Amino acid sequence: MDFGRGQFKEVLLLKDFAFDVSVESERSGGSESGDGLSPWLHRSFDEGEGILAAKRNLRSTLHLFRRRRLGSVRLDASLSDDLDRRMSENGRIQVRGLIILGKLRPRKGWDVEVRSEIKARVRQGEGPFSHEITKRGLGLRNWLRLRSGWKTGLNLVWGWGRERSRDLSVRQISAGPEVRREFRGRGRLTGRFDWTRVSANNTVPLFLGLTDGKREGVNYQWRLGADYRVGPFVDAFFSYDGTVRPERPTLHVGRMELRATF
Repeated sequence: MDFGRGQFKEVLLLKDFAFDVSVESERSGGSESGDGLSPWLHRSFDEGEGILAAKRNLRSTLHLFRRRRLGSVRLDASLSDDLDRRMSENGRIQVRGLIILGKLRPRKGWDVEVRSEIKARVRQGEGPFSHEITKRGLGLRNWLRLRSGWKTGLNLVWGWGRERSRDLSVRQISAGPEVRREFRGRGRLTGRFDWTRVSANNTVPLFLGLTDGKREGVNYQWRLGADYRVGPFVDAFFSYDGTVRPERPTLHVGRMELRATF
């Protein structure tokens, strides 16, 4: 619902307010699950004995000052539950997240973004993959539009994470430049480089996702991508990613695609 359109756009307190909500829910089970699979019963998450697998995702977004040139604020909240008894461990996974994104335009051609994120993920059970994770992050991103048509950016990110059952704590800081060039009606060219330092009080298993695949120490990652419309019915795509982790060889990943529409 967007109050900045239609009959509400003249109301002072509502015209800068908009929100959207989406819900997805699914279940599967045997004959003993009975009527628990009926669509009208999905208002809550059911993990009874007759349920073999179930998922629920709830996402909501709130926009403030969406059309203001000076800046805007967006709040994203998410809630998801996942249960699968067909796996070796059938613990329920719960994920809760909140993101606050603020955009400010101090002057023409200069954009500043501030992002704050809190995320909690819990996997129940006593097995080796059970966990209780809390992550917090704060990011600052600057964009500057140049007269030549290029856009340059600088990203700074601070992150903290903790896994309670293993008494793990992680801190990381990232910084790096970013460039972008738009070709009106044709495509774009993008490039990015990130330097990340990770510190932890113990070895962090990758499956926990506390460091997004990075290892303790200094990590490097770069990306180059392009998409271009060669003709009215032909599009070309290219991407290249490089990653350097401590005590690991450099990883290169490339992809090229030429798509024709008939």
